Amino acid sequence: RGDRCFKQATDRTRVLAASQVQLVSDARLQDSFKRELRYVYTAAGESIDAVLIREGLALAWREDGSQRAALTALEERARSAKTGCLWSGS
Repeated sequence: RGDRCFKQATDRTRVLAASQVQLVSDARLQDSFKRELRYVYTAAGESIDAVLIREGLALAWREDGSQRAALTALEERARSAKTGCLWSGS
């Protein structure tokens, strides 16, 4: 809450998630606060993380994860193209 693009990202996540999502675990199952870590996909199998990052609504997690390289590449493309509320300057 309070972060740039919070409302837009929340609204888009609600649309993508609809009434069902798929959760996929990675090598690290929990963070240091014991929160469960998962990649989130739509019921049709589309990565919600990737959509939000590609649309300039979210930042890629850069610390670890099997999808780190792909997601950071999407972020760089969105930034270069000034896509979405994170990078458009508005």
